[in-house]
Amino acid sequence: MDEERRRFLRKGLVGGMAALGLAVLGPGRALAAGDEVRVSANEDLMREHGVLIRLFLVYDEVAADLLAGKSPPKGVLAEGVEVMRRFGQDYHERMEEEFVFASFPSGPMATLSGILFSQHEAGRRVTARLAELAKGGMQLATDHNETAKLLHALRRMYFPHLAREDTVLFPAFHATLSPEKYAEYGERFEELETKQLGAKGFEKTLATVAELEKSMGIADLASFTPKV
Repeated sequence: MDEERRRFLRKGLVGGMAALGLAVLGPGRALAAGDEVRVSANEDLMREHGVLIRLFLVYDEVAADLLAGKSPPKGVLAEGVEVMRRFGQDYHERMEEEFVFASFPSGPMATLSGILFSQHEAGRRVTARLAELAKGGMQLATDHNETAKLLHALRRMYFPHLAREDTVLFPAFHATLSPEKYAEYGERFEELETKQLGAKGFEKTLATVAELEKSMGIADLASFTPKV
């Protein structure tokens, strides 16, 4: 491959990474500890979705224990519910509502945003009830059944909810913005994350969910591979 073509491909790769909001480092330079990685607005929202999906998998295991007549490890449900409330609902969903949903005053994306907003409200009601059940210790079999039912209801709603945001709403949001405005939103989201969750708030929340996965025995990704 001649040098001119290599330069062309290198320029295209770096430009594509920048457009996606990925870290662009100097030639031959690896990402070092302490490097600040800037992400785009949509990448920020989508990686938060990843944390929530991992939390819902923890919820699945808690529900399975309850339906099997077993008590999940102490504190797992209460801590998971707190992560959902503080990170998922009070921070992530409020940000979606203020910045993404509000970008569509009319049309199909406004209709979709309305459905997503109503699901946020439903999720908050379910989470509030789960917090009550966790605080009460779920002493009765009826508490176990109700808790498992609510955990399954959240997963059933949120998986398609997150998928529609990732594949429909967020791309439409990006398309409404100039490159400069989109970059500005990325910076704004990072500022709000620090304000709401504290320094390294995303990383700390992810670490908390990882510990919950360990408690429920699902930290090993290979354990999800079908044995066929």
